[in-house]
Order: sequence, then structure tokens, then C-alpha cells
Amino acid sequence: MLPALDDTLKKPTDSLISGGNTMSEKEAYVRLTGIVQGVGLRWRALQRANDLGLTGWIRNRPDGDVDALLQGEETKIREMIEWMQQGPSHARVQNVQVQWKNAKRLFDDFHIQRA
Repeated sequence: MLPALDDTLKKPTDSLISGGNTMSEKEAYVRLTGIVQGVGLRWRALQRANDLGLTGWIRNRPDGDVDALLQGEETKIREMIEWMQQGPSHARVQNVQVQWKNAKRLFDDFHIQRA
């Protein structure tokens, strides 16, 4: 069963949403709210995702939030989400929403999408 997108991590200290499943390649759609644009979050996320071997994308939303689609091993995705709860030093992440799925279309890399 997939957690609803409105399952929210309110503070970086909250535990990660239980979810995901047992197939080797997972996908997590993540929405970050707070002060998350104009603080280097997407560029640092790009570096972090590459370090973790994840594929997918990250983008700014017109409403000031940031969306990301993370694909790869579940443990690596969870590690990325843990990092996203804090973000870079100038970010102030208020909420992290996560929706897990089985990866259907795998990306070749992780990239920043232009809004």
C-alpha cells in the first residue's frame, strides 16, 4: 500500500515514512516545502544523488516548493530523503512529503529540470 502524498514529515527529526517495497529498483516522489528555492538545494541535491548512484530529477515549482523524483535502491533513496530533510545550510525545510512506487521508467541520470 502506498503512503498518501499528504503523509508529511513535519520536522527533520521525524522518522521516515514507512513505505516502499521489496523490488530492487524503487521510485520516490518527494515534495519539499519551506525556504527551499534560491538556496542551492537543487545543485547540492544533484551532487548528492550522483554520489548515491540515484537517477531521476529535481525541479522548482511555481508555488515555491521543490519536487524531486528519486529512482534507485531503496536504501539509497532513503539516505537521500534524510539529507533532503535538512538540505544545504541556507535551506529551511519545513515539510517533506514522500510517495513510494515501483520504478516503471528508469532515467539514465539525475538532472535538474527547468520549470
